[in-house]
Amino acid sequence: MLTLRLLLLLVWSPLAAACVLPGRLASATPLERGTLEMIDSRCREGLALVAAGRGAEALPYLQGALARPELLGRDLTLPLAEAFHAAGAPPEVTLLAYEAAQLMPRPEGPESALIASRISALVHGLDDGVASRLLGAQPGRPSAPWLEARALEEASAASGAGTRGPVALLLPLSGKLEALGRRVLDGALAALEEGQVVWVADTAAEPAGSAVSRLARRGASAFLGPVDRASVAPAVEAAAARQVPVVRLDVEPATAPTPGVYRMGPSRTAELLACVTTARSRGGSRFVVLTGDHPYGLAVARAARAAIESSGLALVDVVSYPHGATDLAKEAARVAGRRPDVVILGDAPQRGGAVARYLAAAGLVTAGTGRPGPQGEMRRVQLIAPSEWREAASLPEEDRRYLQGLWVGVEWDPARSPTVARAAERIARAVGHPATVLEAVGHDGLLLASRLSRDGVPELIDGGLISTRGFDKHGEPQRAARVYRLRSSGALFEPLP
Repeated sequence: MLTLRLLLLLVWSPLAAACVLPGRLASATPLERGTLEMIDSRCREGLALVAAGRGAEALPYLQGALARPELLGRDLTLPLAEAFHAAGAPPEVTLLAYEAAQLMPRPEGPESALIASRISALVHGLDDGVASRLLGAQPGRPSAPWLEARALEEASAASGAGTRGPVALLLPLSGKLEALGRRVLDGALAALEEGQVVWVADTAAEPAGSAVSRLARRGASAFLGPVDRASVAPAVEAAAARQVPVVRLDVEPATAPTPGVYRMGPSRTAELLACVTTARSRGGSRFVVLTGDHPYGLAVARAARAAIESSGLALVDVVSYPHGATDLAKEAARVAGRRPDVVILGDAPQRGGAVARYLAAAGLVTAGTGRPGPQGEMRRVQLIAPSEWREAASLPEEDRRYLQGLWVGVEWDPARSPTVARAAERIARAVGHPATVLEAVGHDGLLLASRLSRDGVPELIDGGLISTRGFDKHGEPQRAARVYRLRSSGALFEPLP
C-alpha cells in the first residue's frame, strides 16, 4: 500500500493534475462541461481518499472516471486501476480499470507487463461461468484472450470429467514477445483436429511455472512451450512434479536428459550443420565465427562450434566485438589474419552489411561476388548466417552487394514436398502472411504434444511440416536442414542447387 500511495502522490500532486484531460474540458459544450467538471471533481476527491489510505471509501468517487476512460490522460489510467486493485473493488470492476489502462498507447516495459499480469490474475480469480458471461456481453474487449482461455478451461473440465484435459500452450501473448507468441499460436491452431480444444496461458502475464501448476491441477495432459529461455526451467520443473510431458519451443539445446521433455523449437545446430557440411563438401576447412558479444551472438557461436566439431573439423577462432560497436576494423583484420575459408556471422541481419564491408576492407570478399580481386590481395570466403536472416523482410541493396551468396540453413522448407507446401498455403490463408518457422514449430509442436498426451510416444505423426526424424536421448530434434543462399537481386533467398 505504501508503494501505491507514493505512486499516487507522484502522479497527482499538485492538485492541478486534473483527472479529465484539460483539452476535453476546453473543447466541451456548456452542457458537456458541467458533466465533465463533476467527473473531474469527484475523481480528484476519490484519489485523495486513496492516497490517504481510505480506498474502499474512494470507489464511488472513481466510478464516473472509470466509465469514461477516453477522458483520462495516459498517465492516469494505470494508477487509477491500481487504486481499484488496492481498494479491493469487485474483480469485474477492477478488470474494466486495467482494460482502460491497456488501451492507452504506452511503450513496452514494466507498465505493460504489470497490466497484463493484473488482468491475468483477475481473470483467473473469477467465479466459474463469469468469463463466458463477460465474453458474451462484449466479445472484443481487451481482456478477451484471457477470458477465452478461462472459458475453454471450464468447458473442457465440464465435458471431460474423469479424463485428462487438453494440451496447454505456454506462450507470450502480450509484452515484448507478443508477436512471436501469436505466430506460434497461429501455427498450433492450424494443426487442431476437429473438436480438439487447447488451453492457452500468457507467460508474459503469468509466470510459466505458475501456469503449469494451475493448468496441471485442472487436468492438462501436456504442455507446449514456453518460448523464452528463462521460463523453461520453472515450467519443466512444475510439469515434472505432476509427470506431465512438455514440448519446449525455445532454441537452446538441452544439457541433460529429462523424462517426458522434448524440444520442438528451431535447432541452430542443425541449421548450421547443414551449411558446414555443404561448405566442407566444397573444400572448406578453416572456419571462423565473427559475432557480437550479446547473448544471441554467443548462442550462435556455441551452435557453430557444435556443428563444426560434429563434422570432424576444428573451429579456427571465435572473434567477438562489443554489442553496438560501429568500428570493426580491428576484429575484421583478426579474422582475415586467420585465413578462413568460411566465416559464420552471429548478429542480426540489419548488421550484416556493415560487418561484411569491414571484412572486405580487410581483404575478405564474399564468394558470391565471383570477383576474387588481384592475386594476393583478396581472399574469397563463404559467409554463413543464422536462419533468422531468411525471415528478414528485406536487406538494403548496398548490403546485399556485400552479402550476396551468403548461406543460411533452413529446417522449415515448404519446397520439401507438395504436402508441406499445401499445409504452408493453408496456414498463410488463415493468418494473412506467408508461413515461417514460427508457425511451423507451433504446428508440429501441437502434433507432438497431442501424441504425448495420448500415449507418450515422442515420434511425430504424419503431417509434420518440419523434417524432424526423431529425438535423441536429450529430447533434442534430429533434423536435416536445407541450405538457402542470398541472391543479389529479386527474391531474397533461393535454395542452393
